[in-house]
Amino acid sequence: MRAVAAMVAHSAHVKAGLLYVEGAGWEWAKLPSLPATADVTFAIILGVEPDEVDRTAVLRVEIEGPAKSLGHVDHDFVVNTIHQIPGTPIHEPRVIELEDLTFVEWGLHRLTAVLLEGDARQELAVVEFSVVEG
Repeated sequence: MRAVAAMVAHSAHVKAGLLYVEGAGWEWAKLPSLPATADVTFAIILGVEPDEVDRTAVLRVEIEGPAKSLGHVDHDFVVNTIHQIPGTPIHEPRVIELEDLTFVEWGLHRLTAVLLEGDARQELAVVEFSVVEG
């Protein structure tokens, strides 16, 4: 499995196998003061190999501030091919809502998508944005 695309957005949803995203491509998030709580949407499209279909996977989004970890969110899912046409690439869009995320530092923040299977850990994508005062 690999990441075809990953982004932070204001909102996103999946419908009929397609990812619909609004307000993506953040370079920064402007907050009035710290600590501050905000909802962040993490969207990713996974490229899937045929032998990975119908397998249960855990996608973890690790949240890091400039100086420390802010935690993680795990997303369990089963890869399916409901909307696939035979012979075409298999894409699995996923949306993970990071609700009530508390920011405690100004500066660069990083969301890392990691695939977890047993003891194996595969980093799929990193999305960075800065938290700025404003």
